[in-house]
Amino acid sequence: MVYGSRDILHRLYSYLQQMDDNCPGIVLEDSIARWRGSYGYVENVAYAIALAATNERATGGIYHVADVEALTEAQHITRVGKIARWQGKVVIVPKSQLPSEWKLPGNTEQDWFVDSTRIR
Repeated sequence: MVYGSRDILHRLYSYLQQMDDNCPGIVLEDSIARWRGSYGYVENVAYAIALAATNERATGGIYHVADVEALTEAQHITRVGKIARWQGKVVIVPKSQLPSEWKLPGNTEQDWFVDSTRIR
C-alpha cells in the first residue's frame, strides 16, 4: 500500500484531517486497530523499482517493497500523529459499541504484510 504524494486512495487523509482539526481522539474499531499491513512511502517504492529495473542481479527476481516495520493500524496512526505533532490519542472501541455506519467492510482477521528483506 503506497502512501504519500498523489495517493489516489488518500490512505491518511481522514486521520490527518482529524489531527489538523485538533480532535482529542481518533476512534478505531478494535479489529482495525490491531490489523497489520505493509505500507511503502511513494518515493522509497519508486526508488526500489528503479533499482530492481536497472540492476542485472535483480533480473528474474520477485521483490516485495515496503517499510521495514509492519505496524498495527493503531501504531501507524499514532506514529503519523507524532510526526504531525498531534496531541490526541487513538481510541480503540469494540465493534459492538460502534454505530453500524462506522463499521467498515472487509476482513481484518488476516494481516496483510510482506517481507521486504530481499530487496534490501
